[in-house]
Amino acid sequence: MALYGYARCSLSSQSVASQVVQLKQAGCQRIFTDEGVSGAKSDRPGYRELLSVLKSGDTVIVYKLDRLARSTRDLLEKIDHLTQIGVRFQSITEHIDLDTAAGELLLHLLGSFAAFERSLLIERTKAGLHSARLAGKQIGRPPALSQQEIAQVKRRIGTGEPVSRIAQSMGVGRSTLYRYVQTAECD
Repeated sequence: MALYGYARCSLSSQSVASQVVQLKQAGCQRIFTDEGVSGAKSDRPGYRELLSVLKSGDTVIVYKLDRLARSTRDLLEKIDHLTQIGVRFQSITEHIDLDTAAGELLLHLLGSFAAFERSLLIERTKAGLHSARLAGKQIGRPPALSQQEIAQVKRRIGTGEPVSRIAQSMGVGRSTLYRYVQTAECD
């Protein structure tokens, strides 16, 4: 009966170090990690490796519920899978131990709150992007070519100059060049 920890962070600029410290203090003999991996992704190498070593009677410990899953459905499916293979589950922050009825109830409630919080975050992000667009701010990557450069590219193509040479001189790939010229023709 081993104690295994699982730690995850979504951004590559973040670190799982603080989670690992907490998991070690909780007595985890081995800790599996996924750094720079979104909780929404189903393919998580660290989690997959954790599942491959689990045996009935083992316990999986996470620092916080949202480190295991991003949605209530995903959380409940993961915990149901662990339960089916005889593995216990604990969350340090939320003080959840599924060996108790209260722990199971709390898990469902907290999972719902986590999903609600994530939905609010998405709504706020969309509202912020909408406000930025209304204010005329550029969202996303800046255009690779200006309107003047597109006009220059069209002239050069019209003279029969090879597209690969034009693309190289403009510092873009051929497919980017074609996309800009094609989009400009549609306008």
